Amino acid sequence: MSLPYSFLSGEVGSFSIVDALEGSAQLVNYFEQLELKRNAVLFSEGDERACVYIVKEGLLRAYSCNEQDQEVNLVLFDRHSVIANLDSIVEQGSGITYTVSCVEDSVLYGISYEKLCELALLHPAFAKFIHILQFQHCKSLMGRIRSLMLLEKEALYMQVMREMPDLSQRIPLLQIASFIGVTPVSLSRIRSRLARSRNRKDA
Repeated sequence: MSLPYSFLSGEVGSFSIVDALEGSAQLVNYFEQLELKRNAVLFSEGDERACVYIVKEGLLRAYSCNEQDQEVNLVLFDRHSVIANLDSIVEQGSGITYTVSCVEDSVLYGISYEKLCELALLHPAFAKFIHILQFQHCKSLMGRIRSLMLLEKEALYMQVMREMPDLSQRIPLLQIASFIGVTPVSLSRIRSRLARSRNRKDA
């Protein structure tokens, strides 16, 4: 199997999964391309499919419902993100504990975890691709956990806006509030404080 040099060099920090995937005709042919409309569900809670997806275009969210039956956003998956049913991959037959749905029209590459493992045995270079998928996924989740545990809500909102500057144009503020763990009223206050701070600096 022929893979791009940038992929084989293993520089994960600046690595683009989508570019590596689309840069190898052999590699991309093993994946199914999915085109999903806004609000389409990729995984429903309890789903036992052990699958891995890479977001080519669009935006998805993982969410669960709290005790008040309100949806709480756990993770946002933007372009190049990796989405995996870790529950079923780690423990066969275990259903996923959250729902993943499209916030906007999205295009994804998908493959079963079983096929990924089979391909790794057939093509050693593919094993490296799997490792990078795992590292990217773990890095993203650990970053999310760290931010939730250590950052004040205003700092968390600012971090989210730095990472996804157009997010407020792509999803309702209600969804952003849920993602950073505040009420819509609290988010409005945060945005107002930041706007006043910017105005003072510009004055």
